[in-house]
Amino acid sequence: MRPFVLFLPAALLLGCGGGGGPSPQADGEVIAALVAGTPDKAANAALAKDHFVAVPPAAMLRRYYEGSFEPASAPSVSSDTATVAVKVLAPDGTEKGRATWQFVKAGERWKLKDAPLP
Repeated sequence: MRPFVLFLPAALLLGCGGGGGPSPQADGEVIAALVAGTPDKAANAALAKDHFVAVPPAAMLRRYYEGSFEPASAPSVSSDTATVAVKVLAPDGTEKGRATWQFVKAGERWKLKDAPLP
C-alpha cells in the first residue's frame, strides 16, 4: 500500500502528459486522412463545405472526385497551418503528378485551403 501512496502524489503533480491539444503527429495523421478522403468530400456538396476553406467550382470538384490522392511525405505542421506533398493518381492508379497542398486550422478542424492539381 505504501508504494501506491507515494506514487499517487507524484502522478497528480506530473499529470498525464497532455499538452492541452493535439500533438503535431496527431495533426499530421488527420491531414493525411483528409488528403486521402478528398474524392469522397468533393463528391458531396455538404461534405465539401466542411472540407474546403472555399468550395471550388463544380468543374474543379469533379477533378477531385474522379481521381485519388495520397500523401507523398509526412505533412509539415506549424501552429494552424500545414503543407503536404501529394501524389495525384488517375482512376486506374497511375501517378499523374505531385503537388503541394495547404491546410489551415479553422477552430478545431483542419480544412483544405489550396489543392492544385497537375
